[in-house]
Parts: sequence; C-alpha cells; structure tokens
Amino acid sequence: MCGSCTFRRHCQGQEEAEADSAYINVFEDVAAYAQSQDPSLDISLSRTEDGDILTTAKTVRRVMAHFAIATTWQMNLYQDALHRRETYGSVFAGPDESELEKYYEAYGHEIS
Repeated sequence: MCGSCTFRRHCQGQEEAEADSAYINVFEDVAAYAQSQDPSLDISLSRTEDGDILTTAKTVRRVMAHFAIATTWQMNLYQDALHRRETYGSVFAGPDESELEKYYEAYGHEIS
C-alpha cells in the first residue's frame, strides 16, 4: 500500500503517521469483513513488524469500493468506521450494526 502512494514520505511525520494508522486499521477491518462475506474473494494482506500493510492493488480496490459506494449516496462511512475502531476496537464491533455493514447489505452485490 505504501509503495503505491503518490507522496511516499508524507506519513513519516509523527502527526501524519498517527492519522494514517487509524485509516490503515480501518482498511484491515474492512478487508477481513469483505472476505468473511465472500469466501471466494482472494484478499492478500499481511502486516509487517513495523505496522505497514503488504497487499495487492486488487485488495485495495475492493476495500475502497465499500467507501466509494457510500460517497455516491452522500455519506461518509469513514467517520462511523473511525469512531467504532476507536471506541470498540473494530469497525464492525459495538452494540449495533455499523453504517458500513448496512451499506454492504444493501449494495455489496455492486462491489466487484
């Protein structure tokens, strides 16, 4: 993921690294969720010792598609995802269904 970044070094600053870390955690949660919903999905994802994620472009496209669908419907799923990750430890944890789960149930069939 980092190797495909246009900026390459923007996250090496402390503040940027902390902000990016939250999004990388969300990415990891959504990848696992997508695979749990579609076992035939080939997701290649691993964490390095320093916390980076090694993955494929296909995996990035598939995970980001979850958020792209919601953008079309004028909703920012990142806000809910980040809040749940911080509060409950996972995008899909908590006392109720996450906004991302609701969108996946309604529009997940459009993601390929």
